[in-house]
Amino acid sequence: MCGACGVLRSGPEWLEEGPERSAGARLAERQKRIRIVNHLLRPTGTKLTESAGRLVLSSLTGRTRVIDDLAHVWLGAAEIGRRPVDPLDEAFIGDAGVAQ
Repeated sequence: MCGACGVLRSGPEWLEEGPERSAGARLAERQKRIRIVNHLLRPTGTKLTESAGRLVLSSLTGRTRVIDDLAHVWLGAAEIGRRPVDPLDEAFIGDAGVAQ
């Protein structure tokens, strides 16, 4: 599995994986991982944010979904975004601007 998908399990633990560190360092790492996911989501017209400890996926038209884990980010983006999502598809990765 590629590094973009991380550990697919329930809950937002994929944002928390890694060695023990300060609260500030954990927050910075969470924000970094959300930025990476948003880079991949760009072709879909959706964006992942964190609000009150919950992950929220929003579309350009204002549709939203509360997201439980990374696998549901892709499903939600396909549902409310402007195109289907396959984060492992080479064409999708190319559209997201990820160097291969």
